[in-house]
Amino acid sequence: MNRLQLRQTVQDDKSVRQPNSATNPSPISTRSHLARTSLFSPIHYEANYAYPLLVWLHDVASTERQLRTVMPRISLRNYVAVAVRGQDGLTGSAGPTLTSAATNFSWFQSADGIELASDLVSQSIELAQEKFHIDPRRVFLAGAGVGGTMALRLALRTPRRFAGVISLGGPLPERHLPLAAINTARQQLRVLLTQSRTDNDYHTPQLCGDLRLLHSAGIDVTVRQYPQQDYLGQAQLSDVDTWIMDQLSGKPVVDAAPVSRYDNTSRN
Repeated sequence: MNRLQLRQTVQDDKSVRQPNSATNPSPISTRSHLARTSLFSPIHYEANYAYPLLVWLHDVASTERQLRTVMPRISLRNYVAVAVRGQDGLTGSAGPTLTSAATNFSWFQSADGIELASDLVSQSIELAQEKFHIDPRRVFLAGAGVGGTMALRLALRTPRRFAGVISLGGPLPERHLPLAAINTARQQLRVLLTQSRTDNDYHTPQLCGDLRLLHSAGIDVTVRQYPQQDYLGQAQLSDVDTWIMDQLSGKPVVDAAPVSRYDNTSRN
């Protein structure tokens, strides 16, 4: 059976397996923030196989537990996955609190919020690598809504860390130089954007503007548009699995129009 595990990393450095600091310094060992994470183990896990890793950033008013809904609809066998809890909008904390409800957690596009998100993603990747056999060349970052926007931000910021990035209903980030590493991103980062025609927060004209910007920057981008706003639905998440597997297999996406890789097909 698939296994979902909830684990809180603790601040005591002894609780984290420390690699040789001379050759592979740990991104956790010097962090002051605590990461609340959920881990997903694929069915029939094979320890000798290096799995792709999917890092999931939840939408607003959710937590790392959103992974319980996401992974059965993406794939139960293709990936190891890890989700990390965002920042508490009331306390500023990323760790568990006694008073915070799920409605408070989100990803904030401030300088401090971006740094915190980067730290938390680093911690979650290292945690997954400690627990499972992960191929470091096949780490994908994904998220929904504000989590999708933060996923785009972090992948564009450090494109060498990720094989691809997926944003479900999350527009491109603004401010704080999101395209500062564009020369590296255009060489190797692949992007999947999805949007709904009924989305009142991410309108179709904004999607088209994001697509033009990414194309003008030379980014490899695929766009999917859906008639209904159900970013965690079976059809949308199944498309995520298909897109990732295409990237892993090197299968090209056929351009059907000048606005390449734009799919405006209605889906049920």
